[in-house]
Formats: sequence, C-alpha cells, structure tokens
Amino acid sequence: NDYQYISVGGTLSMGGVGFMSHKYGMQAGHIEELQIVNGTGDVIHASSKVNKDLFDAARGGLGQFGILTEVTIPLIKAPKR
Repeated sequence: NDYQYISVGGTLSMGGVGFMSHKYGMQAGHIEELQIVNGTGDVIHASSKVNKDLFDAARGGLGQFGILTEVTIPLIKAPKR
C-alpha cells in the first residue's frame, strides 16, 4: 500500500488498490483468511473455505460487514528504488 494515512484493514476494506495493483492485482484479492468483528461484537474467522460469504463480502466491502482485525496475506518484495 502506498497510501500512508489509512490502516491495512481500511485499505483492504476498500479493495486494496495501490501503486503495484497494475502488476499484482488488488490486495484484497490476495487475502487468504481474515478475522472480523461484526456489529454485534462477534469475532468471526473467514476464508475461502470457512464463512465464505462473509469472506467475499468483507474484502472490498467498505467496512459494511465489520472491522478487519486480523488478515493473512502473502508478502511480495517491494521494487528497488
């Protein structure tokens, strides 16, 4: 993420568009699993295999489905300057 004024969870809730999106795709598309706190305070784990509907909705859902508190996402090397 190249925008310094938003959290990682906030970036991913917006889809995760950054300066490397043209090369690697949106960051939200790389999430492997997440933990979300919903509006009633429940802590829910979600992935492509568990709570799939919530997983799909939360990635790029503009924070409408809860607050992302943990995210598993693979890292890539940043480009050299």
